[in-house]
Amino acid sequence: MHCYYSTDYSVKKILNLRLHKERKIKSRIAITISLLLLGASFLSIVSTAQAQDPQQLWALIICGSINSTFSNDTQYMYHVLHDHYSFAGIRYLDVYTSRPSVDALSTKANVRSAITSWLDSRSTANDIIFIFFSSHGGGYHTTNGLESGRVETAGSDEGNEQRESTFTISFYPLNTPVDFNGDGINDRLRDINYDRFIEIDYNDDGNYTAQLSTTFDIDGDGQNDDIFADVGTHDRCNILINADTNGDRQVDNWTSDGEDIDNDGNIVGVDFNGNGNTNDWVGVDECMQVQDGWYWDDELASDLGTLSYAKLIFARRGCLEEDLSCFNGGLIDDISASKRIIMTAANETSYSYGPAFGSYGFWSEAFIDALHGQKTHYNKTTNNVVHETPPVFVDADESNDNHVSMWEA
Repeated sequence: MHCYYSTDYSVKKILNLRLHKERKIKSRIAITISLLLLGASFLSIVSTAQAQDPQQLWALIICGSINSTFSNDTQYMYHVLHDHYSFAGIRYLDVYTSRPSVDALSTKANVRSAITSWLDSRSTANDIIFIFFSSHGGGYHTTNGLESGRVETAGSDEGNEQRESTFTISFYPLNTPVDFNGDGINDRLRDINYDRFIEIDYNDDGNYTAQLSTTFDIDGDGQNDDIFADVGTHDRCNILINADTNGDRQVDNWTSDGEDIDNDGNIVGVDFNGNGNTNDWVGVDECMQVQDGWYWDDELASDLGTLSYAKLIFARRGCLEEDLSCFNGGLIDDISASKRIIMTAANETSYSYGPAFGSYGFWSEAFIDALHGQKTHYNKTTNNVVHETPPVFVDADESNDNHVSMWEA
């Protein structure tokens, strides 16, 4: 788990989740949130200002992806926060609006509005905000290269992260059977008529029935003007940056800015800025999947900047599923600020993994169990969170101070 927290407070003084441990019978476990002030519990010491403006807790829960366990995780988090804490308000967005307690569909517009309107209109400088975001993510993998991330070149707010000479973009090897469309049947890609466009034989039966002329925004310039092609007409894939120079959706610049020389499905070395070499550095924007697209780290940073709070806790869970990945730690550089705690299930260039659909995500389950104090399982037939029988308790209070901090969780 990767955590960020402001250095002007110790973890115990940032946020503590009070776990009332067993007294006579352990089934009386209850969890509340408390903020430690000057080493004393917030519950027992309240300043004059706080008495006039009582501290309130606000939560935003977001599931942005179907499949995997994303919605199961947000269902569990909602149960814990709603049934075991005292939140002034919880806003819950999900890809499955029929599931219990979901307020709205997790579109990008709804997610951004939940932060900049719903939270912004409620939270004050004395409050605590908790955001739990569960979905696929995109970024750059250490070995496999760019995976749904967005390249930033000159003036990148990401800094110098990857050198052009080692930057990897994955496609598919040409003239080799591959499952191009994900139907479980091998296809074949090649420049069959030597026009530099790649043709597609969907069932590898000798019939090339489609042409790959789709353009992408690989270089992050906001334009879908980059394309995969076979410039040398020798069944090796090339990447062409800014191939559509005038925006008419026609390829008119056939300059290869990188080639899959050994035809292994990886183009290594990309001239993003077209200066004739691959000596420059680029950054990579990470993103989180929402119901209708991608929510970028720069957008999240801007939206969080509208809020007032005493503490903001952002927990991000993602997993590897269907070639989409997480790279959650890449958000940390963008959204780090004073009075914030950020926790992610992976670092900036790695995957995190999730189990089968019917259960919870590995990282989410352990984290939420620690907050809950008790294990549950998810009933995928009824879409209900179910407590184990007999109860299986979770005690994450490693310091034995009767508090479970976010760090302990």
